Amino acid sequence: MNGPPIQNVKLEHQTNLRQRAEALIKEGTAKPMLGWLPGINALSTLYDLARTPETAGDALKFLHELQVHQVELDLQHEQMEQNRKPPIHPH
Repeated sequence: MNGPPIQNVKLEHQTNLRQRAEALIKEGTAKPMLGWLPGINALSTLYDLARTPETAGDALKFLHELQVHQVELDLQHEQMEQNRKPPIHPH
């Protein structure tokens, strides 16, 4: 059985957003983040940076920034969901 309708809509929205993001990366039209261009070869580039002692620190910083950015997006999403809910007024 499927979850509550609101959960289904939320999951569908997240799936659509992910598909759009992946398409932008694949097309090469995603906006740069912290001076880095997202692209199909991003993981390869990150790996190359991580395995070279001179640039390993940069790779770790970049990975940290991506993680922080993801948490920021999750927090923004939670806040938007809270703002969409009707206020509960005590009787």
